[in-house]
Amino acid sequence: MKRTIIVCLCLTALFTASAKDMRELWLSMPDSLIGYMDKSKRLALLDHVDMNTTAELTNKLEGKTSLDTLTSNFMQVTLNNVVDLRMTLLPSTGEGATDSILCVVRTYRNAEPESIVELYDQSWKRLRKIDFDAEMFFNRPDTISQERYEQIRSLVSVLFVKAELREGSDVLVLTPSLPFNTREEKEKIKSIILQTNVKWSGKTFNKC
Repeated sequence: MKRTIIVCLCLTALFTASAKDMRELWLSMPDSLIGYMDKSKRLALLDHVDMNTTAELTNKLEGKTSLDTLTSNFMQVTLNNVVDLRMTLLPSTGEGATDSILCVVRTYRNAEPESIVELYDQSWKRLRKIDFDAEMFFNRPDTISQERYEQIRSLVSVLFVKAELREGSDVLVLTPSLPFNTREEKEKIKSIILQTNVKWSGKTFNKC
């Protein structure tokens, strides 16, 4: 009995020690992921947070980067005037899982915003990119016939998706946008397209 307790305590200590918080993950991020924000720049932003001063600096491209929110499991950074970065730790229920998975969302604030959603382990090994099926954003209201719905749906050739991570949440808010449609076409498409949410299941994001 005593041996079992000791083993359990040792395993708990091992898993606790291996788990990283968002500060540690930000510092251990490979420089290649954000080439204009190397480790020294990332550390400088944390120094501003520690000193309770505005966490903003000039990056290596001479643009401004600011750390907007930092908690133990969530971070929001304005990388430059067109790119936002949000990261959160999500629980993993996969076989043999011990550490949380890191969800990284980069959003490009163009005329029509678009996000890239990727999952990493805590050693920054890329697990996979998350893609969203375009059909999940479309819905035919009762007031529109199937034929009319298909006519409007055919107007959409390319769909961008903005994914929003929020502090303390395991839900992604997905907002579709239409980069190549005219204003008149967008007005028609608006009647059949929806914002939607997906929730983390422990393994992937599912529509909720």
